[in-house]
This record gives sequence, C-alpha cells and structure tokens, in this order.
Amino acid sequence: MVVATDAKLERCLGTDQYAWLRQATLVIVDEAHTALPKRYTGILNQLGLTQYETARHLIGLTATPFRNRNEDETSRLITRFGNRRLDEGVFPSGDPYRDLQEWGMLAQVEHRTLTGGEIKLTQDERTYSQRMAMLSRSAEQRLVEDHARSRRIVDAVADLPDDWPTLLFATSVDHAKYLAAMLNDRDVTAAAVDSTTSDQDRRRRIEDFRAGRIRVLTNYGVLTQGFDAPATRVVVVARPVYSTNVYQQMIGRGLRGPRNGGKPTCLILNIDDNIANFDTQLAFTEFEHLWSRK
Repeated sequence: MVVATDAKLERCLGTDQYAWLRQATLVIVDEAHTALPKRYTGILNQLGLTQYETARHLIGLTATPFRNRNEDETSRLITRFGNRRLDEGVFPSGDPYRDLQEWGMLAQVEHRTLTGGEIKLTQDERTYSQRMAMLSRSAEQRLVEDHARSRRIVDAVADLPDDWPTLLFATSVDHAKYLAAMLNDRDVTAAAVDSTTSDQDRRRRIEDFRAGRIRVLTNYGVLTQGFDAPATRVVVVARPVYSTNVYQQMIGRGLRGPRNGGKPTCLILNIDDNIANFDTQLAFTEFEHLWSRK
C-alpha cells in the first residue's frame, strides 16, 4: 500500500523509478471533492484512469460529494468517479444527515448565532469575493479590527460549560492568536494553530486539546481537513464562509456521533457577519436541515 499526496504523485508517476506505481490495482482518492482540477486528470491518466479507460478500480471518499452550489461542477465530480455514487439508495429517508443522526453516527446539532460585525466591500474586494466565494484578506482584516465583535465571541465561548471542548475557526491568523490570548486572560485554557505553527507545536497543541488539557483550540485555515478530535463539543465559525464545502468541512470536525466515537450533541455557533454590499448568503444558511429537526 502506498500513501501519497497529489503533489508527490505529480513528481513521481512519470519517472522510470516509479513505473511500478503506475500499475496499482486500486486507487483511492481521499477528500475526493477536490479531484476536479487538471492536475488530477493528469495523475489519473498516468494511472490508466481516463474517461474511456478504467484499467484499475477507482474509489473516491468524501463527506461532501458536491461542489458548492455549482450543479455543473457537481456533475463533473460524479463523472470523474464513473457516475457511480455508492451512497445512493442507502439511506431510507433519502436524507443522509437525518438517517446518520438517527443512527447515532452523526451528532444532533444545537445551533446558535451571534451578531458579528458589519463592513462594506471595496469594488476590488467585491470582485474577489464574487470570483473566489470568500472574503479577501483585507476585508477579513477589517472584521478582525472590530474589537466589539471579538469581545462578543470571547464572552460567548467563556460562558460555555468548562467541560465542552471547543474548536474555533477564526477570521485570520492574528485573530486566532488574539482570541486564544483573550480566552486565557479569562482563565479559559486556549491555544492557537495556523500555517506558521511548527509541526511539533501543532501536534502538541492538538494532542493537548484531545486530552482535555486545552479547552479551546483556535485556528485559521488549517483544521478543516485531516484533523480528528471526536470529543469536540462545540464548533465556532467566526470566519465568513460562503463555500458550502468548506463550511461542511469545518463543522464536520464536531459532528461525530456516539456510535462513531463522538458526542450525542454538538453546538454550532455561527458568527453572523453583515457584508453590506455582497448579496451571497453565508454558507451556514444552507444547513438549517441539520438543526431544524427536533
């Protein structure tokens, strides 16, 4: 068995040294919702997997078998994996979230919103947001500089029960560090991780969170995938998110149910920011089905 990143495969698959790897019997793509770009087409072609040739088995694994609100991209994603979705017909109600919650595989969701900040985008920022389905760093920074917003977030988290492990997605790297410092000042044990955190420090802080030595783990952009902490009781989304895929990856860190090693209930706390001249709804508005059922 070989485990490799897409970048590693791009470098190795075409070389004589790794010719044997091109004869793999089975190819499994984790986080398969990211497999649409041309780089994946090239990788799969070298593995004998094209639109017309399936020299070996191909399986894609993902919790988000769709591409945001884009039906065309979703169709292309399904086509990438042979137009076969193995989850179709598996769920009695036709709603996988409902059935998985009833079976205890996913946690029941308690949902709260907290008033966020309000900003108006410049024309360049608005163009960027329309193209990328996310705020620019400059727009995020203006939200970070709204200290009343940050105080509301800290107050809300500090008021939660002491034994509720909380994962917080902050608005920027500095915001993650700032919120962790503010929480520690309130005697709430907290730590921050981001892309600049060393591997050693990141592993230690994540392990401290899993072990209950840290109550709140704040982060910016690094714990949406490849992170597992079944004890997570609260997920705070303090970053404006417009991509349903990214949002589901975020809250998924806390949705493991009791039959899957997690908790019966998870609190999702969304910060409801008002971007005055950007009409796209925040992604959490697409997930009412998770918390509207009693």
